[in-house]
Amino acid sequence: MRRPNAALDFHRLREQRDTMFLLETIKTPMLTLRRQWLPATPEHLLFIGTPWITGTAQLSELGMTYGDFPIWAPMMDYLLLLQTSNASLADAQLLAARLRRQKNELEAANKALGALNAQLQLQVNERIEAERALHEAQQQLHKINEELEERVHQSIN
Repeated sequence: MRRPNAALDFHRLREQRDTMFLLETIKTPMLTLRRQWLPATPEHLLFIGTPWITGTAQLSELGMTYGDFPIWAPMMDYLLLLQTSNASLADAQLLAARLRRQKNELEAANKALGALNAQLQLQVNERIEAERALHEAQQQLHKINEELEERVHQSIN
């Protein structure tokens, strides 16, 4: 008995008739039965139960199909809901992995762009400095040119 964790005692089982029991079969250890013990006679208890299935793959492992369950049994709804839930979880995990991969790619691209931006900023600063130096040189040349023109003009007069 997997649940409750207690010894199989007739009186204890009779007292706990509203308790859910999980019994693991000896012949097929993967098969667990779920339900409760009901008094059949003062000396006998009746175990009313169904297989405790935790996934659709377990059905084929146990040699069972959906047809082995009555239409009214909630187990079928549970298994379909579980299958849908597992598929959604798998899809979400794939999406999360893809998003992590894209995040890593974007971070790497951002780092590379940051390095390129730093190089471009250095080139821009160098160009600004070169243009400033060129402007100063042009001003000096213009000043020298004006001085030469004035000297030439004075020497002619």
